[in-house]
Amino acid sequence: MATIYHGEYLSRLAGQVLIILGDPAGLKATHKKGDVIRDLNYADAEFCRRTESAEKVLSVTTVSGTWEYSLNTANVTGADVTSILAVFWDTGTGGVRRRLDRLPEASLRVAQQWQTISGDPVYYYEKNVPGYNATLGLHPVPASAKTVTLECTWAPVSQSSDHGTDETMMFDDTDQPRTPAMYHQALVHRAAAERFAVDNNIDQAAFFMGMFDKAIEEYRIQSQMDDVLYIRNVRGLVRGS
Repeated sequence: MATIYHGEYLSRLAGQVLIILGDPAGLKATHKKGDVIRDLNYADAEFCRRTESAEKVLSVTTVSGTWEYSLNTANVTGADVTSILAVFWDTGTGGVRRRLDRLPEASLRVAQQWQTISGDPVYYYEKNVPGYNATLGLHPVPASAKTVTLECTWAPVSQSSDHGTDETMMFDDTDQPRTPAMYHQALVHRAAAERFAVDNNIDQAAFFMGMFDKAIEEYRIQSQMDDVLYIRNVRGLVRGS
């Protein structure tokens, strides 16, 4: 079963979709529960991918002489890493972690020619981000087995057929989306738009897709406002110190 988050349960979300469709019992052939759940999973993945709203902390154990590490591991099975926020190297001294600098694109080709240089990493780089095949690169090449911790944003994949069995999806009635709770209604609108499109009700499909897009824009605006307020508060604390 997928991890439980605060917000609406899958069964309630699916029920709301059917009410919008005017078919609360899901009697129409195109309104089956399985189809609605698939659409809700797709909506959840799309919201997380477009807003980078779902955050996660991952741990990767390095191997001596290995500089690139797939992020499609037991830590993130089925998840698309949408951005890497920060990377930390465990120095092995009293639990101290050192934040790694992101290697500029202009320096990446040069660094890859230095793969014989080993030691404690100072830089990291990323490949195939965003994406299911996201890869983390370290430079210099790790000379020992230690822990790298990543703070990243991610999105669940939209269907089990995308990448095999995927525990990040919603399956059970009590599962909940990764989308922030106050935007769960947007997932209902996105799923309803998909079902209306299948029913060839183009006007209603466009209307509810517009509602979904509007919710994403509202999230982005609110997120930007929160960032501005945070910066102002930090500056105020610095001036007052």
